[in-house]
Amino acid sequence: MEKKVIIPEQVSAYVERLFFEYNASLNILRYLMSQDDVKNEYIQRYLDSSEKKYTELEIVKESISKEYAPVEFNRYNYHFDFENNTIIYTGV
Repeated sequence: MEKKVIIPEQVSAYVERLFFEYNASLNILRYLMSQDDVKNEYIQRYLDSSEKKYTELEIVKESISKEYAPVEFNRYNYHFDFENNTIIYTGV
């Protein structure tokens, strides 16, 4: 069973921005790790930053998904559809 729930555009944009920032930090980290002459402290700084961004993203996603979760779903999987400002829930 699947259900799409429309969420406010600002909420969708906020989660999308966090998602973008996290993925951008991973790309920077991958690039730095591919370079031979980068100091470990710089890699560690970006690693710490990426971990913080991931944690923030996951906390926000969990909070928002619970807020908008359909009452008929006790357990569910979900994913965000940023283009349509929706969360798509799949009952499990």
